[in-house]
Amino acid sequence: MKNVKAMKQKGFTLIELVVVIVILGILAATAVPRFVNLSDDANQAAAQGILGSIYSAATLFIANNSGATPTFAEIMDNLDCAVGSNTVTVDITANGTPGGDTTCSDTNDAACNAGGLTSTITVDFNGQQQTGTISSGLCSG
Repeated sequence: MKNVKAMKQKGFTLIELVVVIVILGILAATAVPRFVNLSDDANQAAAQGILGSIYSAATLFIANNSGATPTFAEIMDNLDCAVGSNTVTVDITANGTPGGDTTCSDTNDAACNAGGLTSTITVDFNGQQQTGTISSGLCSG
Protein backbone atom coordinates (compact mmCIF):
# COMPACT_ATOMS: atom_id res chain seq x y z
CA MET A 1 0.00 0.00 0.00
CA LYS A 2 2.87 2.33 0.70
CA ASN A 3 4.18 1.99 -2.83
CA VAL A 4 0.86 3.05 -4.33
CA LYS A 5 0.77 6.16 -2.16
CA ALA A 6 4.34 7.14 -3.12
CA MET A 7 3.57 6.67 -6.82
CA LYS A 8 0.53 8.97 -6.67
CA GLN A 9 2.47 11.85 -5.09
CA LYS A 10 3.17 14.54 -7.67
CA GLY A 11 4.73 18.01 -7.42
CA PHE A 12 6.99 19.63 -4.88
CA THR A 13 6.50 20.28 -1.21
CA LEU A 14 6.30 23.78 0.16
CA ILE A 15 9.70 23.42 1.83
CA GLU A 16 11.34 22.42 -1.46
CA LEU A 17 9.85 25.46 -3.21
CA VAL A 18 10.97 27.82 -0.42
CA VAL A 19 14.53 26.42 -0.58
CA VAL A 20 14.66 26.99 -4.34
CA ILE A 21 13.36 30.56 -3.95
CA VAL A 22 15.95 31.31 -1.25
CA ILE A 23 18.76 29.97 -3.46
CA LEU A 24 17.57 32.09 -6.40
CA GLY A 25 17.40 35.13 -4.13
CA ILE A 26 20.99 34.62 -2.97
CA LEU A 27 22.19 34.24 -6.56
CA ALA A 28 20.32 37.37 -7.63
CA ALA A 29 21.70 39.38 -4.71
CA THR A 30 25.27 38.52 -5.68
CA ALA A 31 24.84 38.91 -9.46
CA VAL A 32 22.90 42.20 -9.69
CA PRO A 33 25.69 44.49 -8.36
CA ARG A 34 28.07 43.08 -10.96
CA PHE A 35 25.75 44.01 -13.82
CA VAL A 36 24.88 47.48 -12.52
CA ASN A 37 28.37 48.80 -13.33
CA LEU A 38 28.29 47.54 -16.90
CA SER A 39 26.66 50.72 -18.21
CA ASP A 40 29.36 52.86 -16.60
CA ASP A 41 32.03 50.65 -18.13
CA ALA A 42 30.36 50.89 -21.54
CA ASN A 43 30.16 54.70 -21.31
CA GLN A 44 33.82 54.87 -20.27
CA ALA A 45 34.78 52.71 -23.25
CA ALA A 46 32.71 54.91 -25.58
CA ALA A 47 34.47 58.04 -24.27
CA GLN A 48 37.83 56.36 -24.78
CA GLY A 49 36.83 55.40 -28.33
CA ILE A 50 35.82 58.98 -29.14
CA LEU A 51 39.15 60.25 -27.80
CA GLY A 52 40.91 57.77 -30.09
CA SER A 53 38.78 58.99 -32.97
CA ILE A 54 39.96 62.54 -32.36
CA TYR A 55 43.58 61.41 -32.69
CA SER A 56 42.77 59.44 -35.84
CA ALA A 57 40.88 62.36 -37.40
CA ALA A 58 43.85 64.68 -36.75
CA THR A 59 46.29 62.19 -38.27
CA LEU A 60 44.11 61.62 -41.34
CA PHE A 61 43.74 65.37 -41.87
CA ILE A 62 47.53 65.79 -41.83
CA ALA A 63 47.97 62.90 -44.26
CA ASN A 64 45.34 64.26 -46.66
CA ASN A 65 46.60 67.86 -46.56
CA SER A 66 50.32 67.48 -47.21
CA GLY A 67 51.33 67.77 -43.57
CA ALA A 68 49.21 70.83 -42.74
CA THR A 69 48.20 70.77 -39.06
CA PRO A 70 44.42 71.04 -38.53
CA THR A 71 42.64 73.31 -36.11
CA PHE A 72 40.44 71.73 -33.49
CA ALA A 73 37.35 72.73 -35.49
CA GLU A 74 38.72 70.93 -38.56
CA ILE A 75 39.35 67.83 -36.48
CA MET A 76 35.78 67.93 -35.14
CA ASP A 77 34.41 68.47 -38.67
CA ASN A 78 36.00 65.18 -39.74
CA LEU A 79 34.79 63.30 -36.69
CA ASP A 80 31.56 61.37 -36.36
CA CYS A 81 31.19 60.71 -32.66
CA ALA A 82 27.43 60.95 -32.28
CA VAL A 83 26.30 57.84 -30.46
CA GLY A 84 22.55 57.54 -30.82
CA SER A 85 20.77 60.29 -28.92
CA ASN A 86 23.59 60.59 -26.38
CA THR A 87 25.34 63.91 -25.95
CA VAL A 88 29.09 63.88 -26.30
CA THR A 89 30.92 66.89 -24.91
CA VAL A 90 34.54 67.55 -25.81
CA ASP A 91 36.59 70.12 -23.91
CA ILE A 92 40.07 71.25 -24.92
CA THR A 93 42.44 73.16 -22.66
CA ALA A 94 45.52 74.78 -24.18
CA ASN A 95 48.32 75.62 -21.74
CA GLY A 96 45.85 75.72 -18.85
CA THR A 97 43.46 78.05 -20.69
CA PRO A 98 40.06 76.46 -21.36
CA GLY A 99 39.11 76.64 -25.00
CA GLY A 100 35.47 75.89 -24.29
CA ASP A 101 33.16 72.93 -24.46
CA THR A 102 31.94 71.71 -27.78
CA THR A 103 29.65 68.96 -28.88
CA CYS A 104 30.55 66.71 -31.74
CA SER A 105 28.27 68.59 -34.10
CA ASP A 106 29.72 72.00 -33.23
CA THR A 107 32.77 73.52 -34.87
CA ASN A 108 34.20 75.36 -31.88
CA ASP A 109 37.64 76.51 -32.99
CA ALA A 110 39.22 76.32 -29.57
CA ALA A 111 42.88 77.24 -29.70
CA CYS A 112 44.80 74.06 -29.14
CA ASN A 113 48.53 73.96 -28.56
CA ALA A 114 48.97 77.70 -28.28
CA GLY A 115 52.69 78.29 -28.01
CA GLY A 116 53.56 74.83 -29.26
CA LEU A 117 52.72 73.00 -26.04
CA THR A 118 50.39 70.08 -25.62
CA SER A 119 46.69 70.54 -24.94
CA THR A 120 44.40 68.46 -22.79
CA ILE A 121 41.28 66.96 -24.36
CA THR A 122 38.47 65.74 -22.11
CA VAL A 123 35.64 63.70 -23.62
CA ASP A 124 32.47 63.40 -21.53
CA PHE A 125 30.02 60.68 -22.52
CA ASN A 126 26.99 60.23 -20.26
CA GLY A 127 28.94 61.38 -17.21
CA GLN A 128 31.98 59.22 -17.89
CA GLN A 129 35.11 61.15 -18.77
CA GLN A 130 38.25 60.21 -20.66
CA THR A 131 41.20 62.61 -20.78
CA GLY A 132 44.16 62.69 -23.13
CA THR A 133 46.65 65.10 -24.59
CA ILE A 134 47.17 66.23 -28.15
CA SER A 135 50.55 67.53 -29.23
CA SER A 136 51.33 70.58 -31.33
CA GLY A 137 52.13 68.27 -34.25
CA LEU A 138 48.49 67.12 -34.44
CA CYS A 139 46.57 70.31 -33.75
CA SER A 140 47.18 74.02 -34.30
CA GLY A 141 45.42 76.96 -32.78
